[in-house]
Amino acid sequence: MAPAPCVLQRAPYTEKRRGGMIYTCICTSNAPNFLFQSQLNMPKRRNMHLRASQTIFQNAYQLRSHLTEAEQILWEYLKDRKMEGIRFRRQHPLFKFVADFYAHQLKLVIELDGDHHAQGVQKFYDLDRTEILSEYRITVIRFSNYEVLYHLDLVLDCIRRKVVEMKKSKGLS
Repeated sequence: MAPAPCVLQRAPYTEKRRGGMIYTCICTSNAPNFLFQSQLNMPKRRNMHLRASQTIFQNAYQLRSHLTEAEQILWEYLKDRKMEGIRFRRQHPLFKFVADFYAHQLKLVIELDGDHHAQGVQKFYDLDRTEILSEYRITVIRFSNYEVLYHLDLVLDCIRRKVVEMKKSKGLS
């Protein structure tokens, strides 16, 4: 007698560390109880956090409650879809980084750099970070805290132009 075919049901939660949904196998055969999406040859879900670790999520949570003055000012102009109708998230976990502001719809990161970003090691880290994010087709634009504090209108104009350009290129106009 042939074994009963395996019936798959989606589990009521998502397994974030293994890269996809978990499916429960309900059958009488010796099949494993849980099958991961990668084992089923199914397309993986898009992950807006790029598999960020739990530590990165905790860091982002803490950073959200301790924004710099420049981040607070810029956030007032980006939140609630005020910038061309695009939703921005603040202190968003991406891979092994926390982006200051992130628009998932456009894959756009806005970084604000304080004084310590001018130092050699931090400059190298920022370049490396930008390069890694660009491998995921994420665009990074950077401004200094000074620019936000003293030339906010120019910063907002630059962001608005970039958002409009990216919306057109992605057909979101």
